[in-house]
Amino acid sequence: MQCPICLREAENLTPATLAHVVLGCTECGPYRISGVDYEHFFRLPPDLRAQALARAKSATRFGLPMIDAGALSARQA
Repeated sequence: MQCPICLREAENLTPATLAHVVLGCTECGPYRISGVDYEHFFRLPPDLRAQALARAKSATRFGLPMIDAGALSARQA
């Protein structure tokens, strides 16, 4: 699988019971993408995807960063 942010090789770490996508990337680190926002995320250009991940990382105190509607809409602010 390819990381949608840096375009390098990534591992799909998503458990079968989870509604989100969990990725493990050696460059970007592990992160999650909300299942509801998945399609919208992939329509963004790579630089805006990277901004959404940076926003998610800064908002996360525990666990994996989550790219969701908040991280996606904050990129426009």
